[in-house]
Amino acid sequence: MKITEVICQILRIPSIVAKTASSQDSVLVRIRTDNGLEGIGEADSSPEMVKAVIDAPFSHNIATGLRPLLIGQNPLETDRLWQSMYRKTMYAGRRSTTITAMAAIDMALWDLKGKHFGEPIHRLLGGKHHDKILAYASILFGKDGNETAKIARRWREFGYQAIKFGWEPMGQSEALDIDLVRGGREGIGDDGTLLIDAGCVWDARTALARAKSFEQFRIGWLEEPLQPDDYEGYRWLRDRSPVPIASGEEECGRQAFRPLIDGRCL
Repeated sequence: MKITEVICQILRIPSIVAKTASSQDSVLVRIRTDNGLEGIGEADSSPEMVKAVIDAPFSHNIATGLRPLLIGQNPLETDRLWQSMYRKTMYAGRRSTTITAMAAIDMALWDLKGKHFGEPIHRLLGGKHHDKILAYASILFGKDGNETAKIARRWREFGYQAIKFGWEPMGQSEALDIDLVRGGREGIGDDGTLLIDAGCVWDARTALARAKSFEQFRIGWLEEPLQPDDYEGYRWLRDRSPVPIASGEEECGRQAFRPLIDGRCL
C-alpha cells in the first residue's frame, strides 16, 4: 500500500468575524492510497497557512513541503513518517503551523491505519482505559457578567456539568474580569464546574491579583493567563496562585512541553 494523494480541503463559513473562534474555518487533510483507502485529518490553524506548508515544493533537505515526503510511502509507517517530516522541516518547522500541519497528516495516517486493520484507533494505540469521561463545554464569554450567566444556563440545559469560558472581553479591566467570572458562576450554579481561559492577557503580577479575586468563585483552573512562552512568569505564578494554573494549548509536540513540565510551571 502506497500513498498516492495528499489533498488539503479548506472549509469556511460564508462570513468570518473578528473573534477568537476556531469554528469559523478549518482545513481537512485527505490522504489517499493506491488500494482505494482514504484517511482524514484536521488542523486547527490558519487553513491557507497549513495548506501552504503541505503544498510547498522541495527546497532542501531540512526545509521542504510535506507532500513530497509522503507520496509513494507506506501510510502504515506512522512513526517513521513523523520523524521524516520533523527532521526535514527543521528550518521551517518544529513549532506553530508546520507541526500543526504534521499533526493533521498524522491524524489522517492513523485514520488510514484503522481502516486498513478494521479497528478503532484507540485499540491500535493500546486500548481504552475508561468507558466514559466528563466533557466540558468551551465557549466565549458574553459581553458582561449577565450575558455570560445566560450562556452558562443554556449550556447547563444542554446537560453539561462543566463549562469553560474564555478570551475576549477578558483583560479589558479588573472590574469586567471579575464580573465575567461572577456571571459564569451564577449561570452554572453551585454544583457545576467553572473553568476560565484568560487568553494570554496579563503579566504575572496581574494574573496573581486576578487569581486571588477569582478564588471566591471556586474556578477549576485559570488557563493561559500569561503569554505561552513566559516560563519564568508561569513558575512564579504557580507557586503563589490560590487556584490551579493551566497552560499548553499553544504547544505542539513533546519538546515544546518540556520547559513547562521540567520547569514546574503548572
